[in-house]
Amino acid sequence: MNIKDFEKFIDDQTKGYGENVEKALTDTAMHAIAHVQTVAIPQANPYPPILFGNYKRSWKILKRTSNSIEVGSDIPYAGTIEYGSRPHFPPIAPMLLWTKRKFGLDAAEAKKVAFAVSRAIAAHGTKPRYINTGSQTMFQKFLNQAVREFVV
Repeated sequence: MNIKDFEKFIDDQTKGYGENVEKALTDTAMHAIAHVQTVAIPQANPYPPILFGNYKRSWKILKRTSNSIEVGSDIPYAGTIEYGSRPHFPPIAPMLLWTKRKFGLDAAEAKKVAFAVSRAIAAHGTKPRYINTGSQTMFQKFLNQAVREFVV
């Protein structure tokens, strides 16, 4: 079923179910958020670098209309995690903090590792994680289940 067919299916199935549609969409959005936080991010390959877990916690309902809900992350670097980045030299302060925390290094060793990682990013960029894109099939399953529950 392509997206146009699915939209028609939803329209056909939801006539006269106003508040049930909203509930199904909200339930779907909450399942999608939980899925991203507990399954998609931990299984991402390569695993995203995590310092404080802000990306994981930032997933929420971004936009809501009477018949749709947009789920995602609104932190500034969400796009970089999802789609990767071109080669660039990242700011060194966050890299130092990350290497100290990730590897438990002292300041001198952390500086060496941070600069090595920064040089690699400057040469190759960062790889995409496709967390949202890769979760679309699961989001579709959540929505199908929610629609079935209120239609039956």
